Formats: sequence, structure tokens, C-alpha cells
Amino acid sequence: MNSGARQHSGGDLILAGDIGGTNARLAVFQRENLLEPCFLKEYPCGGWPSLTHIVQDFLSGWREQGGEPPSRAALGIPGPWPGPGRQPAAAPPASNLPWVVEPGEIRRVLAPAEPVLLNDFAAVCHALPLLGAAHLLEIPAGEPAGNSADSADSVDSADSVDSVDSAEPPPASGASPPADGPRVVLGAGTGLGLGFVFPGPGNGLIITSEGGHAGFAPWNERQTRLLGHLLRSRDRVSREDVLSGRGLAALYGFVRDCEGTPESEAVRAELEDTAVSPDLAEVVTRHGLAGTDELCRRTLGLFCEVYGSLAGDLALEVMASGGVYLAGGIAPRIAPVLAQGGLFRRALAGRKPHREFLRKLPVYIITHPHPGLVGAVRAALSV
Repeated sequence: MNSGARQHSGGDLILAGDIGGTNARLAVFQRENLLEPCFLKEYPCGGWPSLTHIVQDFLSGWREQGGEPPSRAALGIPGPWPGPGRQPAAAPPASNLPWVVEPGEIRRVLAPAEPVLLNDFAAVCHALPLLGAAHLLEIPAGEPAGNSADSADSVDSADSVDSVDSAEPPPASGASPPADGPRVVLGAGTGLGLGFVFPGPGNGLIITSEGGHAGFAPWNERQTRLLGHLLRSRDRVSREDVLSGRGLAALYGFVRDCEGTPESEAVRAELEDTAVSPDLAEVVTRHGLAGTDELCRRTLGLFCEVYGSLAGDLALEVMASGGVYLAGGIAPRIAPVLAQGGLFRRALAGRKPHREFLRKLPVYIITHPHPGLVGAVRAALSV
């Protein structure tokens, strides 16, 4: 994908990169507009031999549009990259990428700009101060704990899981997010990204995390059965194994094989259509949102429950009074389900003795199309 340059020169130009497990997005921003790039291209990671080749192609396309060399650069990349001011000589271990990133080569092709290489979700954390109400969809708070409809410890029931419907999400509240207090940034996509932001001077204190690879901790009896099912085919189960694109596929198999919800002929035919190489996660999401398939609907409901459960655990770890922010590719796509608040919010709040704190906790879906790029720009400007 290529969005043409609308402005070729002027201002301080910053190159930003958001490198995901499936796609790499590169863009040029001007200092006076940090929310909208003036040139953007998207690359399928599997179609290129290295990140260096992608960066070289991007710079060539930018020059062909008459663009001047960017004076600053930052790339958000999966893995424990150290971030501004602490550039590595070699690539740290990373998952979900088809190649090894070579920091020296990246610096060579971007010279004279000195690129900042940071974790992809640390980049999203950097974006938070620039995201206002127009870029955030709030998931409404749950009902008071005394209300039987919000009995957070009873999400194990089949009725709760089946409560997903195809209603549109409520409109954004228009309220500005809280400025103070620790914040959790969490996002399922190709993998599961995680980061924390603590109040402090400048950009605050941003903590890089590889917590997506930590072990999956079931919250109720149903999730315990899910863990047992997954352990039949692997030595351990990580959070990412259940909260990601491939995680949706794993949940689909569990609901089908262990809970007896049959796979419809229509969905099976769609999944077996070799002419289009269908993505199971996309099929489950589409049918689950539309309410056109029971197995997909139940799978999406379980995904929301596990997502809310992890969000509640992470919020308690840092007492995230500043809120939880959902990024990644999946949350915006399933916003109609998440924003209803039922499954996700009940799972998030089901933790005595802090249920009331979690019930009122601000939770937002980041709706800006490129928060990783926006955050990379801010990181580049911080050095």
C-alpha cells in the first residue's frame, strides 16, 4: 500500500516505522503534524528479504516523490529493543518476524539520521499523550458490584459467553483520558504486545515488556479447561497463544472440539476454499460480529473474556488508575463487542477485594489507524 506524498519538503522531517509480525508500515511526518503522515507505505513482511530492503525501498519511493532526507528516524520493532539513547549493536531476540533485524544496516541506510530502535509497544506508549478523544473509544464502566447483572465471578456460564451480539459500539464519550496514574497498553494482533507508562517528567517512564510470552493463567473453570486442551499439543501455553490471531484459531478449535459447538457447513466451506487462502481469525471475527455463526460467536465471546481477564490482572499489577489502552490489530475490529462492555468488563472486574476499582477503571480502544507510527515520531523527537 502506498499513500502518495502530499508535501515533499519543509519543516523537520521524521521517518517513522511500525514493524509488525505481518506488515511493516513506514511513513514520513512533518514536525508540525505528528498525527498524520505526509507519505506512507505498507509492506508485507514475508514478501521482503529483510527490514533493510524495506527501508531502502521506502526511501527510494520518498525520493521519487521529491522528498528531502528525513533528519530523524525511529522504528518500533517487536522484541526487547532498548529505546531512545540506548541503541544496540546486535538485534535482541524477537518472535513473529520472518528475518533478523540488523541495527548496523538500518543505521547505514538511514544516515545521516541516527535512528531510534524501540519496542513496538513502547512506541504505542509514546503515542498516548498525542491521542485525544477523537482517537479513543471508551469501553463503558460495568454496573455496580451489588447488581446481579455484574456478578463478575460468574462469567464461566455459557449464557455469558453467548451474549455477544452484532450491535454497533456506543459513540465515543468525548471525555479526555485521565492524565495521571500508571497506564497499561495491551494489544492482540499477530502477537500480543504489552507496555506500561508511569507518570514522570517529559515522556514519563515507559517500561518495555515481553509479557505476551508469559504464561497464560486461567481465571475460571472454563479457561482451565482451555489450558488443559492446549497443553495436549504443546509444552506450555503463553498469553500470546490465546490472545492473538493464532489464539483466535486455538479458541475456535477448543469451542468446537471440547464444548461440542458444531462447525457449520458454510464456515467449513469458506475455510477450505484454497482459492482465497482464508484466514481463520478473519472468518471467525466476521461471522462472530455479524452473529451469522454460533461457533464463531461463542469463540469471539471467549476471546473477549480472556482479554478482559488479562487486562484486569495487568491493571492490578501497577494499580493502573490512568487506564488500560487496547491497541493492536484485533481490538478495533471487534470494537462492537468490546464496547458493549459485558463480557470484557465483567472479566476485568472479577477480582476481590479490588472489584470496585477495576469496575470504574478507564478502558479505551485506540482507534487511530497508526498509533505505532505516531509514537515512533514522538520517540525520535525525544533525543
